[in-house]
Amino acid sequence: MAATISVDRHSLHYRDGSHVLTLPVEWSYVARTDDSPIDLEILARDLSTWTEPAGEPIDPARRERLLDEIAAYYAKGPTADILGQDGALLRGPSRFKFYLQIPPTPSRYYEVGRFLAIPMASPQGKQWHEKYVLDFTAVREWTEPRIPVEARHLHVIAERIVRRERIGVKGLPPL
Repeated sequence: MAATISVDRHSLHYRDGSHVLTLPVEWSYVARTDDSPIDLEILARDLSTWTEPAGEPIDPARRERLLDEIAAYYAKGPTADILGQDGALLRGPSRFKFYLQIPPTPSRYYEVGRFLAIPMASPQGKQWHEKYVLDFTAVREWTEPRIPVEARHLHVIAERIVRRERIGVKGLPPL
């Protein structure tokens, strides 16, 4: 039996004849942008077991195929990102996801397969861009996986975030 995918206001339902997987969804009510052209987010935080039969494990290779299959389905519309633990961008058309945190908690930036924790500087004033400042001073590699991040890419990341959030930035390496 071919797999079927459907979505309602609260959940995505995947059925392949022998398994059922139900994942929560959040509909996006913000304007689409080039960086985030989505209608909804599929929350795949815990994609380790099937919904039915309850608790049956999903092997890692099957998990990757499921993510690819769901992403391919939503490439036709409505458009969706698949998010993992803590909002990690697992698949989807968005170029990145960013989650602003209150200092001293690091803010979180995701690209597919990559995570960057960006320290927040201490607030230096009352204006938004003074209260919320990304501090790239010690950022020279991705948080996960542990690989170097080029200076030029750090500048691209900072530009994306500032354009959307209108916050401050310090400590970027020279180009």
